[in-house]
Amino acid sequence: MIGIFNQCKHVALTIAVAAGMVGLTIPQALAWGTSASRSTVRSAQTQLKNDGYYKGHVDGLDGPLTHAAIRRFQRANNLAVNGRLDRQTRTQLGLPVSGEASRAMMPYTSPTGTAVSSHAQKPVSTPTVKAAQRMLRQQGYYSGALTGNMGPNTRTAIRKYQKGNNLTVNGQLDQATLKSLGVPAS
Repeated sequence: MIGIFNQCKHVALTIAVAAGMVGLTIPQALAWGTSASRSTVRSAQTQLKNDGYYKGHVDGLDGPLTHAAIRRFQRANNLAVNGRLDRQTRTQLGLPVSGEASRAMMPYTSPTGTAVSSHAQKPVSTPTVKAAQRMLRQQGYYSGALTGNMGPNTRTAIRKYQKGNNLTVNGQLDQATLKSLGVPAS
Protein backbone atom coordinates (compact mmCIF):
# COMPACT_ATOMS: atom_id res chain seq x y z
CA MET A 1 0.00 0.00 0.00
CA ILE A 2 2.82 2.39 0.84
CA GLY A 3 4.44 1.60 -2.54
CA ILE A 4 1.29 2.60 -4.40
CA PHE A 5 1.04 5.81 -2.36
CA ASN A 6 4.66 6.69 -3.12
CA GLN A 7 4.15 5.98 -6.82
CA CYS A 8 1.04 8.21 -6.92
CA LYS A 9 2.95 10.93 -5.08
CA HIS A 10 5.77 10.65 -7.64
CA VAL A 11 3.32 10.88 -10.57
CA ALA A 12 1.61 13.92 -9.03
CA LEU A 13 4.96 15.63 -8.49
CA THR A 14 6.02 14.87 -12.07
CA ILE A 15 2.79 16.35 -13.42
CA ALA A 16 3.16 19.46 -11.25
CA VAL A 17 6.75 20.03 -12.39
CA ALA A 18 5.91 19.44 -16.06
CA ALA A 19 2.91 21.75 -15.81
CA GLY A 20 5.02 24.49 -14.26
CA MET A 21 7.63 24.15 -17.00
CA VAL A 22 5.09 24.86 -19.73
CA GLY A 23 2.96 27.32 -17.77
CA LEU A 24 -0.09 25.16 -17.19
CA THR A 25 -2.26 24.82 -14.14
CA ILE A 26 -2.48 21.44 -12.41
CA PRO A 27 -6.03 20.78 -13.77
CA GLN A 28 -4.81 21.46 -17.31
CA ALA A 29 -1.89 19.09 -16.79
CA LEU A 30 -4.15 16.40 -15.37
CA ALA A 31 -6.39 16.73 -18.43
CA TRP A 32 -3.48 15.57 -20.61
CA GLY A 33 -3.93 11.98 -19.54
CA THR A 34 -7.67 11.94 -20.18
CA SER A 35 -7.77 13.48 -23.65
CA ALA A 36 -6.95 10.35 -25.66
CA SER A 37 -5.91 6.74 -25.26
CA ARG A 38 -2.24 5.89 -25.36
CA SER A 39 -2.62 4.14 -28.73
CA THR A 40 -4.33 7.23 -30.17
CA VAL A 41 -1.57 9.48 -28.84
CA ARG A 42 1.03 7.11 -30.31
CA SER A 43 -0.70 7.23 -33.70
CA ALA A 44 -0.91 11.03 -33.51
CA GLN A 45 2.77 11.26 -32.56
CA THR A 46 3.70 9.03 -35.50
CA GLN A 47 1.71 11.13 -37.95
CA LEU A 48 2.98 14.40 -36.47
CA LYS A 49 6.55 13.09 -36.66
CA ASN A 50 6.08 12.00 -40.30
CA ASP A 51 4.81 15.49 -41.09
CA GLY A 52 7.70 17.19 -39.27
CA TYR A 53 5.76 18.62 -36.31
CA TYR A 54 6.94 16.22 -33.57
CA LYS A 55 10.59 15.66 -32.67
CA GLY A 56 10.21 13.46 -29.57
CA HIS A 57 9.97 9.72 -29.05
CA VAL A 58 6.80 7.97 -30.20
CA ASP A 59 5.80 6.66 -26.79
CA GLY A 60 2.06 7.31 -26.52
CA LEU A 61 2.58 9.74 -23.62
CA ASP A 62 0.44 12.83 -23.90
CA GLY A 63 2.91 15.39 -22.56
CA PRO A 64 4.41 18.81 -23.30
CA LEU A 65 6.29 17.81 -26.48
CA THR A 66 3.18 16.19 -27.91
CA HIS A 67 1.02 19.20 -27.06
CA ALA A 68 3.53 21.61 -28.62
CA ALA A 69 3.55 19.50 -31.81
CA ILE A 70 -0.25 19.41 -31.86
CA ARG A 71 -0.36 23.21 -31.49
CA ARG A 72 2.08 23.63 -34.42
CA PHE A 73 -0.04 21.26 -36.50
CA GLN A 74 -3.24 23.09 -35.54
CA ARG A 75 -1.74 26.48 -36.48
CA ALA A 76 -0.51 25.15 -39.83
CA ASN A 77 -3.93 23.66 -40.61
CA ASN A 78 -6.07 26.62 -39.45
CA LEU A 79 -7.60 24.71 -36.54
CA ALA A 80 -8.42 25.97 -33.05
CA VAL A 81 -5.03 25.99 -31.31
CA ASN A 82 -5.46 24.20 -27.99
CA GLY A 83 -2.79 21.47 -28.03
CA ARG A 84 -5.38 18.71 -27.63
CA LEU A 85 -6.42 15.85 -29.86
CA ASP A 86 -9.93 17.19 -30.24
CA ARG A 87 -12.35 16.01 -32.94
CA GLN A 88 -11.16 18.46 -35.62
CA THR A 89 -7.49 17.72 -34.98
CA ARG A 90 -8.05 13.96 -35.06
CA THR A 91 -10.00 14.27 -38.29
CA GLN A 92 -7.28 16.40 -39.88
CA LEU A 93 -4.64 13.88 -38.75
CA GLY A 94 -6.73 11.04 -40.19
CA LEU A 95 -7.36 9.45 -36.78
CA PRO A 96 -10.65 7.99 -35.54
CA VAL A 97 -12.79 10.48 -33.67
CA SER A 98 -14.87 8.11 -31.53
CA GLY A 99 -14.64 4.61 -30.17
CA GLU A 100 -10.87 4.73 -30.61
CA ALA A 101 -10.15 1.78 -28.37
CA SER A 102 -12.24 -0.61 -30.42
CA ARG A 103 -11.44 0.67 -33.91
CA ALA A 104 -8.37 0.01 -35.98
CA MET A 105 -6.06 2.95 -36.50
CA MET A 106 -4.99 2.00 -40.00
CA PRO A 107 -7.13 0.86 -42.91
CA TYR A 108 -7.02 -2.71 -44.10
CA THR A 109 -7.95 -4.51 -47.27
CA SER A 110 -11.14 -6.50 -47.05
CA PRO A 111 -11.49 -9.98 -48.54
CA THR A 112 -13.26 -8.40 -51.51
CA GLY A 113 -10.16 -6.32 -52.32
CA THR A 114 -11.48 -3.00 -51.02
CA ALA A 115 -9.31 -0.77 -48.85
CA VAL A 116 -11.44 0.06 -45.84
CA SER A 117 -10.64 2.82 -43.37
CA SER A 118 -12.14 3.21 -39.92
CA HIS A 119 -12.60 6.91 -40.60
CA ALA A 120 -13.20 7.16 -44.35
CA GLN A 121 -16.70 7.86 -45.54
CA LYS A 122 -16.53 5.55 -48.55
CA PRO A 123 -14.32 2.52 -49.14
CA VAL A 124 -11.69 3.03 -51.83
CA SER A 125 -11.04 0.13 -54.19
CA THR A 126 -7.63 -1.52 -54.38
CA PRO A 127 -7.15 -0.46 -58.05
CA THR A 128 -7.92 3.15 -57.10
CA VAL A 129 -5.39 3.08 -54.25
CA LYS A 130 -2.83 1.52 -56.60
CA ALA A 131 -3.46 4.23 -59.23
CA ALA A 132 -3.09 6.91 -56.55
CA GLN A 133 0.16 5.30 -55.35
CA ARG A 134 1.42 5.36 -58.94
CA MET A 135 0.61 9.07 -59.35
CA LEU A 136 2.09 9.90 -55.94
CA ARG A 137 5.25 8.02 -56.92
CA GLN A 138 5.50 9.88 -60.24
CA GLN A 139 5.32 13.17 -58.37
CA GLY A 140 7.90 12.15 -55.74
CA TYR A 141 5.57 11.75 -52.75
CA TYR A 142 5.59 7.95 -52.51
CA SER A 143 8.44 5.48 -52.84
CA GLY A 144 6.83 2.22 -51.72
CA ALA A 145 5.47 -0.71 -53.67
CA LEU A 146 2.26 -0.33 -55.67
CA THR A 147 0.22 -2.61 -53.43
CA GLY A 148 -3.18 -0.98 -53.51
CA ASN A 149 -3.22 -1.07 -49.70
CA MET A 150 -3.82 2.07 -47.63
CA GLY A 151 -0.93 1.56 -45.24
CA PRO A 152 0.92 4.19 -43.20
CA ASN A 153 3.39 5.01 -46.01
CA THR A 154 0.56 5.60 -48.48
CA ARG A 155 -1.34 7.72 -45.97
CA THR A 156 1.79 9.81 -45.25
CA ALA A 157 2.38 10.31 -48.99
CA ILE A 158 -1.24 11.41 -49.44
CA ARG A 159 -0.91 13.90 -46.58
CA LYS A 160 2.29 15.36 -48.05
CA TYR A 161 0.63 15.61 -51.46
CA GLN A 162 -2.44 17.28 -49.96
CA LYS A 163 -0.29 19.76 -48.06
CA GLY A 164 1.79 20.54 -51.15
CA ASN A 165 -1.32 21.07 -53.28
CA ASN A 166 -3.42 23.15 -50.87
CA LEU A 167 -5.96 20.39 -50.26
CA THR A 168 -7.55 19.41 -46.98
CA VAL A 169 -4.81 17.44 -45.23
CA ASN A 170 -6.49 14.29 -43.92
CA GLY A 171 -4.46 11.40 -45.36
CA GLN A 172 -7.53 10.08 -47.17
CA LEU A 173 -8.21 9.52 -50.83
CA ASP A 174 -11.19 11.82 -50.82
CA GLN A 175 -12.83 13.13 -53.99
CA ALA A 176 -10.74 16.34 -54.11
CA THR A 177 -7.48 14.44 -53.72
CA LEU A 178 -8.38 11.84 -56.34
CA LYS A 179 -9.43 14.59 -58.76
CA SER A 180 -6.20 16.51 -58.15
CA LEU A 181 -4.17 13.34 -58.74
CA GLY A 182 -6.12 12.62 -61.93
CA VAL A 183 -7.35 9.29 -60.57
CA PRO A 184 -10.99 8.35 -61.24
CA ALA A 185 -12.98 7.56 -58.10
CA SER A 186 -13.99 3.91 -57.63
